[in-house]
Amino acid sequence: PVPLYWAVARQRAYFGQGTGPIILDDVVCNGTEATLADCSSNPANSHNCYHYKDAGVHCLVEADVPIRLMIGNQSSTNEGRVEVLYNGVWGTICDDSWGYNEALVICHKLGFI
Repeated sequence: PVPLYWAVARQRAYFGQGTGPIILDDVVCNGTEATLADCSSNPANSHNCYHYKDAGVHCLVEADVPIRLMIGNQSSTNEGRVEVLYNGVWGTICDDSWGYNEALVICHKLGFI
């Protein structure tokens, strides 16, 4: 049977606050994008955010790909704070309206869907 939901969006640093730069803010996806870059957002490193708003996701299957999911300082296979590599530096995604569509894109990018 196919799960009703493929992804669960986690807000407000559910998996712990990140450190370092906040790379993306105001990310808006419709859920069909192939990559996070296909979603709209502020320009990289342009934000009005703090790490207590770090976005997270819980994907329903496991994968091994470059975007990483973190719980505190530990990596996780299918859930955690979303971190992206930008110019050689891992940073977080921060968004007040982080939701199912954005989580779905991350899970798709990670190979879960």
